Amino acid sequence: MSTNENENVNEIQEEGGQQPQGMGSGNALSTTSAVEKMKLDRSNTIVIPEDVIVGRSTEKQKVINSVGQPNDNTSSLKVISVWGMGGIGKTTLVRTVYRSQQLGGWKRAWATALRPFSPDALLRNLCLQLLIGIQEDSMAGGDTQKKKNVGTMGFQDMIIELSQLLEKQKCLIVLDDLSSNQEWDSIKDYLAKARRVILTTREKTVAKHCSGDDGNMHCLNGLEDDAAFELFKKKVFKDARSFDLHPGMLDQANLILKKCDGLPLAISTIGGYLANKPKTAMEWRKLNEGLSAELEINPELKMIKTVLMRSYDGLPYGLKSSFLYLSIFPEDHIIQRKRVVRRWIAEGYSREMQHMAAEQVAGKQFDELLDRSMILPLEARTPGSIDSCQLHDLIREICVSKAREDNLVFTLEEGCSLGGVQGAIRHLAISSNWKRDKEVMQRMLDLSHIRSLTVFGEWRSFFICSKMRFVRVLDLEDTVGLRDHHLGRIGELLHLRYLSLRGCRSIFELPDSFANLRQLQTLDIRGTLIWRLPVGVTKLQKLQYLHASGCSYLGLFRDDKFGDDIFRDDIFSTYRHFIPVEYDMRYRRLILQAREMYRSQWLEHHTPCVCCVYALSACNLLRAMGHLVWRPQRLEHHMERTRTHVLEEAVSRHDICNLHCYFTTYDAESHKLYGIKVPRGISKLKALHTLRDINVAWGNAAIQELGELTQLRKLGVVGVIRTNNGKFWPAIAEHNQLRSLSVDFEGSSSPYVESLDDCLGGNLMPPKCLESLKMRGMLIKVTEWVHWLQNLSKLQLQYTQLNQEALEAIGKLPNLVVLRLSWRSILRSKLCFPGPSFPSILVLELSYILELLEFERNATPNLEVLVLQGTVWCNSRLREVSGLEFLTSLKEIRLDSDRAKELVQSKLAEYSNNVTIKML
Repeated sequence: MSTNENENVNEIQEEGGQQPQGMGSGNALSTTSAVEKMKLDRSNTIVIPEDVIVGRSTEKQKVINSVGQPNDNTSSLKVISVWGMGGIGKTTLVRTVYRSQQLGGWKRAWATALRPFSPDALLRNLCLQLLIGIQEDSMAGGDTQKKKNVGTMGFQDMIIELSQLLEKQKCLIVLDDLSSNQEWDSIKDYLAKARRVILTTREKTVAKHCSGDDGNMHCLNGLEDDAAFELFKKKVFKDARSFDLHPGMLDQANLILKKCDGLPLAISTIGGYLANKPKTAMEWRKLNEGLSAELEINPELKMIKTVLMRSYDGLPYGLKSSFLYLSIFPEDHIIQRKRVVRRWIAEGYSREMQHMAAEQVAGKQFDELLDRSMILPLEARTPGSIDSCQLHDLIREICVSKAREDNLVFTLEEGCSLGGVQGAIRHLAISSNWKRDKEVMQRMLDLSHIRSLTVFGEWRSFFICSKMRFVRVLDLEDTVGLRDHHLGRIGELLHLRYLSLRGCRSIFELPDSFANLRQLQTLDIRGTLIWRLPVGVTKLQKLQYLHASGCSYLGLFRDDKFGDDIFRDDIFSTYRHFIPVEYDMRYRRLILQAREMYRSQWLEHHTPCVCCVYALSACNLLRAMGHLVWRPQRLEHHMERTRTHVLEEAVSRHDICNLHCYFTTYDAESHKLYGIKVPRGISKLKALHTLRDINVAWGNAAIQELGELTQLRKLGVVGVIRTNNGKFWPAIAEHNQLRSLSVDFEGSSSPYVESLDDCLGGNLMPPKCLESLKMRGMLIKVTEWVHWLQNLSKLQLQYTQLNQEALEAIGKLPNLVVLRLSWRSILRSKLCFPGPSFPSILVLELSYILELLEFERNATPNLEVLVLQGTVWCNSRLREVSGLEFLTSLKEIRLDSDRAKELVQSKLAEYSNNVTIKML
């Protein structure tokens, strides 16, 4: 092992390295000479320089506080666990705690779990260390006890000796690198008389199993940027008091640290390697450009990959494929939980098991990768709920390397080499930086066995070809330039199980051949302009997940931040959304011209008449007249046939005038733009468990068919108004499988007189098993039905206009964890949470609704996160917050204005509190 590598092992002391002086390795020591060798110079080893670790003072103090002092009254075993990904510095942190003078007079012993795990060797090692320590203390006081050769004792005799030592002494035991619950279970009974045990592990489940109490679990995350930079400088420049880090070197250092992403092992190892290299920007650039190869072949850097590979090697066989599948996503890409879960199911990586649906199995796999620190969670809106993740850059290097080695995933990207591609590729990803070479893709790659195609960036028509007969997953989310006619061959993909067109803003309709996709399980068309489903969708008997949004995602006809009159004040400003970025700016100016003409009352003196379809299409306008939508693709077809370049034709005032007609039509028909229209026969889809967001304003037929889909677990509907809610609620009242429901008045011309719940109460109630409910529209009978929802854990309200009595009724729900109150959800500008109320709530979000906020004593006793948004919009300027001192569980407040921050900080300063303030 090189000098640098030894330094790194001693400095970082991660899994598999040499043990620090005075810490056992797990091997039994049986000779007197070995015993002599294990003696510690206690005065020298307990105190070490504080700069051995960087940026961990807070974590260190928390662990020390958890351990406490030997004279504490607690006599029962307390297990403190420190967990996190490999290389994160768990052993280093615990080592500094172990040697800290703050812990007082604990008798201490340290053992690292070796592989294969041996309870006998580990326990024998602990026994020997404790015995040596006691003998040394006795010799210091003049006592000369006979040394015992623990190594030659039988197992039972050794256990008796260890038990006696633990009972007589106040012992602190460290168990480094436990990897499973079974390892702990095999030794915990023999350590029952120990006062304190600190263990390190890579897995959250192991930490939870051993510690039990969350308060004794300490998750170690990556270093903050400043601490990472400080550690890097210490390693590169060692003891130099001054050094020159010019801008070129600083840029390269930042690139190195980005790759390390706060991982101390990587920072220290690379820093130690660079310490013996010329300290120039060119040298550091060479390392950056070839870091992937260096991690493979450079003996001084190989330890990084060795440590991280242990995490991969420790994955169960079935979980390895699920993990490698994530190499499909680009570096730094935010991976949405639902997206990857649905894809795993489609690929067959997650299958239905006894008493557990495939989606539950996939969710469990996702959580296990989180718990094993193979993927990094991103901050969630709700504590304990992780909706997205990312791969650490160095973990991703391993993921990409192993996936390509196994011929699992291949990515077409800038600089990719096709030389190493052997055999059929199972999963193909096309990066946004690839040059889009048709010959490379179709002639140099074997596409005949591809199971999934994922496209990032621009679309090309040759991406789908006849060779791809076995594709199961077609993921085109946020693809640029995809048009309706590009989907013409999609009906040939007879094995397709997952189709995502999410965010493809130029898709207006699905092709007729869509009906051929009889194996389809997931269809995600959110963020498209698809406003109705083809009749053929009723033939897709295996469809489980259907998520649509219609045109509402554009926010064209309303703006919650400003109120619902913005469109009437400025009609034409909304049309700018329909002009693609790739069109010339002159078409944007055209819309501004139309707006100015409208403002100058020019329209009042002109009679609207029939407009020119092609002229208006030149602006790529979308006309909403009942079910009619103009499609730019048809314009393109006309241009090809007539050879006329319509986009360059002039658009007259005469044509612009007619936009006023469409606004009038919008008033009458706008509710049909939101959500999606479903065809008759939708009730045939008996496998469907998620259906969002369908528009029931087209007639009662859709509502009647909803009543037959009793297997639904998640449902979202729009267009629920006074005239149809009397049919909607009875239709779903007996949906006992329904767990999530979203009900929206969207598109109603009178949201403040239309009631969503005027038929509820008495014998008619919402589905009893609901866990999540979103209501957007006025509620007038909350007190008559909300008590029915005893399982409700998440509630989101907007335009509901609740009074104080309704709020108090909601506050009695025993399991409500998340409450989000948004625009005009309450009547008054003052919001008071009475006590006692909201006993289980953890997250409270208040948006654009109040001036005065008050918490009474015993209100929201478990509240952890308080979010205040829109605190300076319109008339909702937040002027007073009171009662924060009663929120004893509060950990975090999220705000969106400096004014609100000043107000809240002044309140928090009045009492001692460790609440964190974050700006949105």
